[in-house]
Amino acid sequence: MLAKNKVLKMGGIILAILVIAVLIIRHFKSTEETVPSAAVQVAIAQYVPMSKSLTVYGTVSFPSEQIQQISIQNEAVVLQIFVTPGQHVKKNDLLLQLAPSGNAKMTYEDAKIAVDFATKELNRLTKLRRQFLATNAEVQTATQNLAKAQTELNNLQIQQQNEQGNTLRANSDGVILAVNVQAGQIVSPNTALLSVAGDDKRQVRLGVENEDLEQIRVGQQVIITPLQNEKLKFIGYIKNITSEIDPNTGLIDIIVPLDKASELIAGSMVRAEIIMKPASKTLAIPRGAILYQQDKPYIYVAVNGKAQQRWVTIGEDNGQFVSILSGLKANEQVVIVGNYELTDGMALRVEHP
Repeated sequence: MLAKNKVLKMGGIILAILVIAVLIIRHFKSTEETVPSAAVQVAIAQYVPMSKSLTVYGTVSFPSEQIQQISIQNEAVVLQIFVTPGQHVKKNDLLLQLAPSGNAKMTYEDAKIAVDFATKELNRLTKLRRQFLATNAEVQTATQNLAKAQTELNNLQIQQQNEQGNTLRANSDGVILAVNVQAGQIVSPNTALLSVAGDDKRQVRLGVENEDLEQIRVGQQVIITPLQNEKLKFIGYIKNITSEIDPNTGLIDIIVPLDKASELIAGSMVRAEIIMKPASKTLAIPRGAILYQQDKPYIYVAVNGKAQQRWVTIGEDNGQFVSILSGLKANEQVVIVGNYELTDGMALRVEHP
């Protein structure tokens, strides 16, 4: 009987121990579950090449020296137009088909008549001179008149030949900027029929705030990125800084010419990074790690599995990285994703992208 009581007593003790152990485990588990934590991604602070730059925006256009006005020397009738504004053309592509106007035909016939008349007049005066009935001055004047008439006729003939049978073709690759005539229209000599720009060169007009102008210099490198395709990059250099404020934008324009930039569409918007200081290595972190409180920047650093808030002093921002002047050391881990949910001391669950 005594042995049985001992067994029951031992069993009760063991049961009590197990109950206490379960309660302790549940307590600690409950405590862990109540500790707030956040899933984050981190990046290592490291030295990267950073340059001082100014971000501005502008539009693409064609340089004025690349724009060609196509005209003819004779009055003509426009029979057919083969191009439209904005169209790319290759060398020898058809542009316009023309026909000589009635006035042009009459002008050509008048030129032929003038040559015949001047020839006959010179022959007549030459004969009279042999008979001492005309002076040398009269013969010389007749010779000059014949030369002028022949020159005028030759010019008209050359002009007709240059117009290739009254069909105008592109003399180089380019883009049609404007068509200034209509089918059936009679155009006068030297009228600009078409405006064509060279195909590869572009010009970017950028707007700069007046307070930033003192940092801008002719010759500074500019990295151009079209807003509709940020994978494209073009390198140019400031050629000209205008001396007045654009009344439409309130900005001062600077001009950046670009060679071999046919991918840029005239009239499109671009973003430009004006490089004011060459690249040098500096401690930097991804831009997404920077948070602000009343315009004061701060970050969260992962330290022993917890978020540590740090106030920092920032420097250059290249759109991807921001340089850190104080408040952080190299190789420390900064939170770049999930940092908006953090508070100082919060537990972190670091995830890898």
